[in-house]
Amino acid sequence: MELSDKVSQVKERCPGYSNAVIRGRLKKQSRYEDDVERVVNSFLDASTNKATPNRWEPLPRVPSPGILTPAYLSAEFDLEGVICAIQERSPPVAIERHLAYYHYSDKSLLENINADVKGYPAIFYIIETDNVDMVRRWIKYGGDPNATCGPERFPSLAFAILHGGSSRTSQQRTAMVEMLLTLGASPHVIPQAFYTPFNKRLPPSGSVVEESDIMDERQKWCVPRLQSKLSSALNLTQRYRLSQASKSGSVSRRMQTVLSRNRAERVLGLSYTVVGQYHALNALRRRLTAGHGKTEIARRLGELMSTDMRTIDCTTFKEEVELFGPRPPYQNYKFGSPLNNFLAFYSGERSIVFMDEFEKTTKDIHNTLLIPFDQATNKFDDYILKFYELHRRQLCESQNEQKETKILDKLNIELKKQCISHFGAPLSGRVSEIIPFLPFTPEEQAVISHKGLMSLEATLRRPVVVSPYEENDNLVGNIRLDIVDDSELCSVIARENYTPQLGARCILNAVTNTVRMPLVGQYLELDEDLCDGQPEIQFKVGVTAEKKVEVWRMEQ
Repeated sequence: MELSDKVSQVKERCPGYSNAVIRGRLKKQSRYEDDVERVVNSFLDASTNKATPNRWEPLPRVPSPGILTPAYLSAEFDLEGVICAIQERSPPVAIERHLAYYHYSDKSLLENINADVKGYPAIFYIIETDNVDMVRRWIKYGGDPNATCGPERFPSLAFAILHGGSSRTSQQRTAMVEMLLTLGASPHVIPQAFYTPFNKRLPPSGSVVEESDIMDERQKWCVPRLQSKLSSALNLTQRYRLSQASKSGSVSRRMQTVLSRNRAERVLGLSYTVVGQYHALNALRRRLTAGHGKTEIARRLGELMSTDMRTIDCTTFKEEVELFGPRPPYQNYKFGSPLNNFLAFYSGERSIVFMDEFEKTTKDIHNTLLIPFDQATNKFDDYILKFYELHRRQLCESQNEQKETKILDKLNIELKKQCISHFGAPLSGRVSEIIPFLPFTPEEQAVISHKGLMSLEATLRRPVVVSPYEENDNLVGNIRLDIVDDSELCSVIARENYTPQLGARCILNAVTNTVRMPLVGQYLELDEDLCDGQPEIQFKVGVTAEKKVEVWRMEQ
């Protein structure tokens, strides 16, 4: 009997296991005539003779086989050896090099990349590293972002949310969820009640959704005992990303082909790395006002497409020579300029140049960039804000994408006229498309607040360092910051501080002023000296009955 037929037989009786897991078990039992029965019985024993384990707890250590055998010396792909190397903190580049060898020499050797290792899908071990780069590389070579564990089909996305508990920062947990969604993990394995609407407070204990109301087979793992843990673990940004992903329509095969042929398929993941700006992201997919995401999209686009980016601060440039360097025979012409050298290094390859504050340069530089000009500007902010205020309800509340597109088409026509008026026809003629960045909605403003809080939490968590060299000091650290009701806290910070003309910066500054400064003030009032390895101090931040942000220290 062919292996594929045996896999089908096992799958029919044990539907909770993936084909890769079944195939791996069958290969191990191939010396027995009753291999199918043995595999089926092993799966049934696992589901009936043991209580369901906490799948998010630390994964078992894989015994070390010594040094990982170089790929070119081994005819078979050693999955356990690779997982052991990852647990021993081998760098992502070394792991990718190992995977790439088998990928390009014989893809069939990587068929078991999604097999179980000590009862867990291989990708669970990759997620456990909290290294999003490692996860990206693993999935690139066939890792399944939708892998499930055990007969209850506990999903990898839930593992990314739950594992590690308070030992991981919100920033780490959120980055992993964003990466998995970017690379194709389905949000529908998480019951919708956990993120619709995403900015509501989830109950800290008890059931969020009745077990009888879970109709999707992919969500059957979410039994009542797990719901309170999931409710406590999910933060505002994660709920926002899940809500985004659940509303995203599937990408057509033609669109996938076009992006793939242009080596740009990772553009599809941009929406899970920036806040809002759906219209701008859709425009990028088919082919940026200040503080509303141009820099972030350029940076994230470079990361997702593994493309280097150069940011040029145009506020200091008045003449062409400052941008591109002197021409021969002028002095130092051989040294070029940062921009010129970057473009020369990547000649013939794809790269990203972000020209920040371009509108503040002179006409001399405008004329120099007639051909390469293809970047964003803050010049039209006032016009965009007026247009947004006029059509706010239609743009924010409408569920009709075609209607929204027609409204924005009117804005684009006016922006092209503004562009010609300011930059002149020669330069404007080289602009293929103007993509307006709209102000954030109140819900998106709250997510920006949470982004600032996650960054602050990660910074405060770093250990205190009192170094012989002052430049190496970190005197504010070993602090755990717990957020009480992140949806309410972030909404209050945003509502009190957001100014459309300033964008995200004003919200992030507010996080510093309302949370970081009071916290550091209380930290420095402690009558104890600073030292390496000092005990962790716990602070909480929340909102008072008067809707004011309050920070307080927990007594040890």
